[in-house]
Amino acid sequence: MKKQSQLQKSLTDWVINMIDYKDINFKQGTALDFIIYVVASDTPQTDDTIHGFFFQKWSKRVHTPFFIANDKIQNNIHQYYLGYNITNDDKSKILNRVSLDRLIYYANELVFEKIENTHFTDNYFEYIDSCIDIKKYITTDDSIDFSSIEFIEEIYSKKEIEEILDNVNFFLSEYDEYNKNTEELERLNANAKKLTLSNLNEYFEEYISLRLLLPNIFISYYASLVNFLSTKELYKLHKFVKEVEANINSPLINNVSSKVKYLESLIRDNEKLLFQHSFEVPQLGGFFENVMPILTIYESLWDYLHIHSHTELLTYFYLNGINPYVYKEFDSEHSLYGMKLRYLNHLLYGEKETNNEDDLDDEFNRFADVKSNFAIFLKRKNFNVDEIRIILNALSENRYNEIGIKHLSLSRDIYFFRFCYFFYVFDYFEEIEGNELNTIISFEDIVNFNRNNKRENKQQYHKNYININNPNSKDYPFATKRTNIFLSEIETTLGIRREKLKLIPEIKIN
Repeated sequence: MKKQSQLQKSLTDWVINMIDYKDINFKQGTALDFIIYVVASDTPQTDDTIHGFFFQKWSKRVHTPFFIANDKIQNNIHQYYLGYNITNDDKSKILNRVSLDRLIYYANELVFEKIENTHFTDNYFEYIDSCIDIKKYITTDDSIDFSSIEFIEEIYSKKEIEEILDNVNFFLSEYDEYNKNTEELERLNANAKKLTLSNLNEYFEEYISLRLLLPNIFISYYASLVNFLSTKELYKLHKFVKEVEANINSPLINNVSSKVKYLESLIRDNEKLLFQHSFEVPQLGGFFENVMPILTIYESLWDYLHIHSHTELLTYFYLNGINPYVYKEFDSEHSLYGMKLRYLNHLLYGEKETNNEDDLDDEFNRFADVKSNFAIFLKRKNFNVDEIRIILNALSENRYNEIGIKHLSLSRDIYFFRFCYFFYVFDYFEEIEGNELNTIISFEDIVNFNRNNKRENKQQYHKNYININNPNSKDYPFATKRTNIFLSEIETTLGIRREKLKLIPEIKIN
């Protein structure tokens, strides 16, 4: 009887100490939420780590009749190209291509299969608590007012930030390796430092913007859900793109109908499905790079949380017994309609130009005249007229999209900063306008390049600028992975080759 009461006390203490929904506006709950958000956003190698709540009943089907290991593919490449003078870089590209082709070809097969999981829990907080005891790393638990927070240093000490970063890198470095002796998979950790402090700061900027949409909600729950959908459906989206590309070049379709009618039919079908399912099922967001879909957690959540913030159903969930953290199951293919429509609309309308002669067009022409010195400066950098129009529109917060100018979302401050750097905006203001950009106020003319801009001038632009050559700084603006994604978006969405852009400063290693 005494042992039973001790066990009950132990379980009671564990439940009391476990982070739950009430902790979201405190340091420990926020740290845990942020760690999971970053892990879910940065392509973890395993599906059942801290972000894996929705993977509990699913397993990747690897050993299938069509499975072939990478070392076998490498051997095939070596034999097939024997006698050809191909480099290791060429071999790596071929391996990546044929591996992706294999995954796309079998995308409609059972890539994931249902499993029985004796450790399954439908309690989100119980699941994440089993992965980490955040109270070991964040020992104080002050409350947080997110309406006044911009930077992670405003909440956590330097040591606490290092603990958060170490935990993120730990979960991102976990991987499974097949043990031939035991004939089982073993969980290992590469102890790799995948992310830096500047990476962490970028993710925190994303995290803050999402928290402001639904202030009292664990964002990580939704990030884990989107990661699950993305992992499960990515190759089906790849296959959809391949099928559409093939059909618009079909002699039969172009003989008995037309590729325009084919695309219009697909758009109508996917629009109906989007309207039907997008409230319940998060739509995967991202962009296309050379017709390759690139999915991002942030873009997906930005749309989905916006939808739910407008219902206001979760505003007082902690008072009325609503539980937004349940384990969900639904047809994950319903998450693809948004990306499919982006792709189809680009194929159908992307190359069409509009010739609007309305007030907005007149306004843009007047604005371009006012900025003629800047346009001349850009011509010297080998940008053509269409590219200059794109740059002027971007610096005007995409005010002139509807007159047929290609555009790119620069809603986040770090995107706007990078755009200004790559398109020589800082150089123009220093060289032509004589602005030394050495104070916060000196960035005012850049932020308000168009007098209709709504963006606020912030200290962060100055911090990023003075740390352009310092990759060890938390304010270094060119974290490798995120910057490469941004450059790819410029090329694919705006059609401007990255060779025209200003190079990132080389970092000298002593």
